[in-house]
Amino acid sequence: MQIRDNAAASLASHPVSSGVAGRNDGPSFQDVLAQLNDYTGSNPGQGMFNSILAQLGITPQEYAQMTPQERAKIEEKIHELMKKEMQAQMQQQNQSMQLTQMQQTGTQTGTQSDTSSHKRGTIDFAV
Repeated sequence: MQIRDNAAASLASHPVSSGVAGRNDGPSFQDVLAQLNDYTGSNPGQGMFNSILAQLGITPQEYAQMTPQERAKIEEKIHELMKKEMQAQMQQQNQSMQLTQMQQTGTQTGTQSDTSSHKRGTIDFAV
């Protein structure tokens, strides 16, 4: 991914200081970033899969060590959770769209009534 490569190149040319000169007590930022990328996966689908695994209390390493039968059960649970999540997102989008439509309709109705009231109060005199 180009963004990640650009960020890595930028970090390599500008090392992050730990705040204490000459002292390095833990993993570097790049090490932590690599671990995060490994954990979340390289694509959004894998990231979502790993996120749901975490919700179930399972690490990717534990999942990899499971028997095929155990993995099949976990995959079924993950599929169900993903389906529920997608349904919830679709419902939220529908509600948002309905609210937007109601607001637009209300704005148009208000504009029409304002315009018609102005017309009623106007009297033209021909001279």
